[in-house]
Amino acid sequence: MVVIGFGISTTYAQTKQNKNPTQTEHTEYSEQTRCSNCGGVGVVLLRCTNCNRGQVTCRSCSGRGQTNTTCSGCSGSGSVSRTVTRNCTAGCNGRGYTPRNNPTTCTGCGGAGRRNDRQCGNCRGSGQIDNISNIACRPCGGRGRVTETVRENHSVCNGRGTVTNTCSTCRGNVMLTCSTCNGSAQVRVTCSTCRGSGSI
Repeated sequence: MVVIGFGISTTYAQTKQNKNPTQTEHTEYSEQTRCSNCGGVGVVLLRCTNCNRGQVTCRSCSGRGQTNTTCSGCSGSGSVSRTVTRNCTAGCNGRGYTPRNNPTTCTGCGGAGRRNDRQCGNCRGSGQIDNISNIACRPCGGRGRVTETVRENHSVCNGRGTVTNTCSTCRGNVMLTCSTCNGSAQVRVTCSTCRGSGSI
């Protein structure tokens, strides 16, 4: 028979004579004391190794309080295409044509530049008469304006390709309550001395 009580731990045995003269009955009594390590409750409080004073750094934002997400407006490229129409600058400066001179021989002097020993007044001595014609500008097709697609920085992300938002997990607080100790900074573990029984 085992008797559990609190006090000084002692073990004693009682031997008494059985009715049968050839047999004796041996009864051992054992008293157990309260575990001093856990105070008899079977568990002890230890410092939580998963946190710092009950708080852990938010993993979603790596402790920055903000998260970067891909800009949906530019699909992360940082730029968008835009169609613009402007004056042609390839040669016509918006006129749609370029002048071309195909001079002809002066009929007044036959190209000599002089007539009757005087400078030809028709060609002013050059022997040629200007013959200017307007040629349609090839780059703009004679329209004087060109339409083209240009790339420019997206206004939402300013060309970064990402947008910064407040972390939805920690709401910008950077730290979260430790889920292991629920913010108490301590965890309850089974007493290693009494193995949870509360007594030894």
